[in-house]
Amino acid sequence: MDEWERWLSVDRYTGLSAQEVQGGMQLIAGIRAQLLREAGLGPGQSVLEIGCGPGEFLPILLGVVGADGRVAALDVSEPLCARAAAVLAQHPLGHRGQVARGDMRALPHDARTFDVVMCRAVLQYAGGDLPLVAGEIARVLRPGGRFVAFEVLSANERPLLPLPRTEGERRAHAEAAARWRRLPHRLSRGALVKAFAPPAFAPSSVSASVVDWQQPFSRQQFANVLAQVPRPGSPTLGEVYLQDLDPDLRRGWDSLLESATHAAQRGAWAYVSAVRAEGTADGAAGA
Repeated sequence: MDEWERWLSVDRYTGLSAQEVQGGMQLIAGIRAQLLREAGLGPGQSVLEIGCGPGEFLPILLGVVGADGRVAALDVSEPLCARAAAVLAQHPLGHRGQVARGDMRALPHDARTFDVVMCRAVLQYAGGDLPLVAGEIARVLRPGGRFVAFEVLSANERPLLPLPRTEGERRAHAEAAARWRRLPHRLSRGALVKAFAPPAFAPSSVSASVVDWQQPFSRQQFANVLAQVPRPGSPTLGEVYLQDLDPDLRRGWDSLLESATHAAQRGAWAYVSAVRAEGTADGAAGA
């Protein structure tokens, strides 16, 4: 088990109550559904998931593209790739999928291969190489192809759901969170806007949402947060929220979303929706 498999399989939910785990799984399901809506993926198309982890999303993608489509998955972790390959082996359309071990900075795929590229909480690990990663994504997309992503703009050290924990649960969660923070990650909304910009991409939508963790939690409020995840061309949850803040608080939140590191802010995430520009030269994007 490497550090990536440990995070996804063990540490992600260590020290959390059953209700918190359930809430986390609901959040992830909502994120995947939103990415599919934004991607416009359909039967017969080809899709690449960067950072596929243990392959939890692959059966859904296979079901969407169908028998005439193609699903490719990539992860840097060998143990996670093995688990994802096992998921494909158990699926009736598994022969339409392929898992490869590789790095998002040098995608092992030919140019103009995919209709859609997607990822979830992966770009934060690119660091200063984010423009290079964006160039690689543009390279493997067909002209007019779409890239969609969900990214956390904060370490989110507070519990997903503010529920009581035992001392043992708090200690276990703190230890797991400390291991996760050792994985190098840093991301801001400003970096996303800059990376997924012309000429490699047509003007992209990078929508940041702010969640106020101080508000009392209810399951309905949590569902409402998911329902209001931004779509291109519509106001974002963050924009609506910021309109109700006084100017000083708004400037503070703007600063956090634009440039703060993971350690300096909490409760912020972003969706990216970018279309590969028609005139992009293969291999030149992101140079």
